[in-house]
Amino acid sequence: MTLSYYAARANLSALLPRHPDWSHAQFAAALGYSTAWVKKWHKRLREEQAAGVPLEQTLQGHSRARKHLPTKTHPLVVEQILAIRDQPPEGLRRVPGQEAIRYYLQRNPALPFFQLPVPSCKTIYRVLKRHQRIPERGKPLHQPLERPKPMSVWQLDHHRHRHLRAPGCPCALRFQRRNRVASPRQHVSQVWLPPVHHA
Repeated sequence: MTLSYYAARANLSALLPRHPDWSHAQFAAALGYSTAWVKKWHKRLREEQAAGVPLEQTLQGHSRARKHLPTKTHPLVVEQILAIRDQPPEGLRRVPGQEAIRYYLQRNPALPFFQLPVPSCKTIYRVLKRHQRIPERGKPLHQPLERPKPMSVWQLDHHRHRHLRAPGCPCALRFQRRNRVASPRQHVSQVWLPPVHHA
């Protein structure tokens, strides 16, 4: 928890008894926080003060750590998940995914008989991943291309009937529309060539 959060909560707890007629919007404007934040901490300060919780402990906030350990998937459920994945039931002509496996688990009479809950799609995905039923995707190998030497690769673009005037030159050059000539690599650099005057 940062010190600024602790200070804002302490300031709110100090302003509440001084200004009992203020609205949540006035507290939010004075502290620079949202109205929802003021409502949340006003309620928490009032409830924990009534419960006898010390103010210093209330200002620390609640821990976001998991309060209950996640339930472990029963081995029978894991066995059914892998069986449906390896041998699709009812003539299913594709490899069943998480949603399809969960659909068939809901229809399995063994789970309610042993009072086992049907796992979520996320849990089924983790089981498939843990038992190598979903292959790992390899990272693509990056092969950098060598930059060509300056003035060794050229690229030309075609234009419609346009007049391009060179800086400081009164004459105008007219280019006819032709097929584009592409270079082996694309470049963003542009090179301007001065016009050549023939006698």
